[in-house]
Amino acid sequence: MEDKELAMTREKNRAHLVAIYRGEAPESYEVLKEKVFGKNPSKEVAANKAYRTLVRGPLGGIGKMRKEEKMSWRNEVDKLISCCVTDLLENGLQSQEEFDTWHYETYEKMLKISNSYGASEFLKCGFTYGIAQKWLNIAIKNMIVMELWIEEFEKVKEYLHATVDNIIIDASKGIGINLQSESAWSRWSHDVYMDFQNILRYQLGGELPIMWEFDKWVEDRA
Repeated sequence: MEDKELAMTREKNRAHLVAIYRGEAPESYEVLKEKVFGKNPSKEVAANKAYRTLVRGPLGGIGKMRKEEKMSWRNEVDKLISCCVTDLLENGLQSQEEFDTWHYETYEKMLKISNSYGASEFLKCGFTYGIAQKWLNIAIKNMIVMELWIEEFEKVKEYLHATVDNIIIDASKGIGINLQSESAWSRWSHDVYMDFQNILRYQLGGELPIMWEFDKWVEDRA
């Protein structure tokens, strides 16, 4: 019999995919997954799909980049995310601090690539932690719902962060969080981002931030 937590994850995954699809979803999970991620789902596809959630918002100015350079930059960051997550799953985690450090180090690598292509120059506030966290965290969410590495993610999901955007900031007010920040989430520094993650984890008690986020995002899309 399937583990109860794993079964719950699968249930949330389907709800999440249906919310992304926003149409009459097919009953088959595999068919639904193909409609969302294509015929060849991979970690790089997950990262690419995450990038698209940023294009019309914080990354709007990136359209001014030369097409060839923009594609090379995107592809290199997608590959980086894929490699970093693969290392994470292979090595496992022993503590929250270990994941938080991994998250920051991955951001620094994303920033280095972005600067090397000049991508940061096309963004009003540069390649901030706020922008990077959404790209990285949604890529991780996409990998989870692909269910190709479901057992590996089950071992580390207690440490994963909730993606920060307007939906999640609004939802967090319902559990007593009112983070005093004058900046939009896309302009957040690492310190502000981590303050939010730590407060969120505390307010949720034993509920996992990534699972809470799944529910709140689906509720908003309903």
